[in-house]
Amino acid sequence: RDSGKRKAGDVDEDGDEVMDDAEGSGASTPASSSVQQRPKKPLPQHKVRTSAADRTLDSMFAPTPSGSRSNPVDIEPSSNKARSRSAVGEMVPESQTTLVSINDLRAEIKKKRHGGFSEIVEKHTFVGVVDLKLSLALIQHSTKLYLVNYGSLAEEMFYQLGVRQFGNFGRIKLEPPPPLSHLIRLAVEAEGERVKESGMSVDKVVKTITKLILERAELLDEYFSIKVNQQTEEVEALPCLLKEYTPNLDRLPQFLMRLGPEIDWMDEKGCFETLLREIAYFHRPGPLESFIDVEPSEGGRSEADEKAAKWEVEHVLFPAMRKYLSPPKSLLEGDVVQVANLPDLYRIFERC
Repeated sequence: RDSGKRKAGDVDEDGDEVMDDAEGSGASTPASSSVQQRPKKPLPQHKVRTSAADRTLDSMFAPTPSGSRSNPVDIEPSSNKARSRSAVGEMVPESQTTLVSINDLRAEIKKKRHGGFSEIVEKHTFVGVVDLKLSLALIQHSTKLYLVNYGSLAEEMFYQLGVRQFGNFGRIKLEPPPPLSHLIRLAVEAEGERVKESGMSVDKVVKTITKLILERAELLDEYFSIKVNQQTEEVEALPCLLKEYTPNLDRLPQFLMRLGPEIDWMDEKGCFETLLREIAYFHRPGPLESFIDVEPSEGGRSEADEKAAKWEVEHVLFPAMRKYLSPPKSLLEGDVVQVANLPDLYRIFERC
């Protein structure tokens, strides 16, 4: 008989039984049609983790009611402009502006967007936090596993949210408002040797930065919701980039100090971009010792604080990045590493 023909009852290479064609015609029986239309099951190494019900590394942890920080803040949306962000997860609207510099920054974000990386961010499955201090987490996309620096990704997202909401930020009200010069002094003194290398005394650096911020208080308030009372010289409010997220206010002295030397005050576009970058850096997640040279608090973070921080990373930051982050190619250079590919792992274990 023809070796290319198979009889009814034979089993094909996929394990399905071969059925006879209808006698004397080209039509197939219902049973034959059913077998032919049945989709092939994917091999285990090609199955993709997509269910939100799948367990993550931290799925057994619940956040503490008080959160990881207990700073006296009150978050409120902008009240003098049409805006509503009361619902959790509601899309943050883009503010209207006629400023060419801001429209240029928005265009640059779109131009630098990396298509392949954007798909990974938008369609990833969160696996778990690896290291809170180093801001490392695992995510999966398709059959690939990635180790990402979520601190860098979140910082870029907050910068883009700042550009998106320029001139229309919500506010984080500080109660009671702390004195501006005192906060700056804390940060300058923490710099230690760097201040000595500048050839200026601590007092002079503090006075210079304080004066600069007070002189630009109106601009900082109008465009960035950084409210500094020029009479009392107290910090009354800070910008809120994402309603569900509050930055680590232990870093407020460092943020205010950097508003002096790190801002390009001579050029409009440069000024707006560097200010938004500093606001984003202030919102970057991580413990204080990740940003400045200080000893961790005695005993380190409590277990409850760590659980709350991990919960915030999984349930606030990564969902927000899915919605708002247009990742540039530059993030691929050191903040994203592919650590595994499922088909490759199967080939390795098959040889064991």
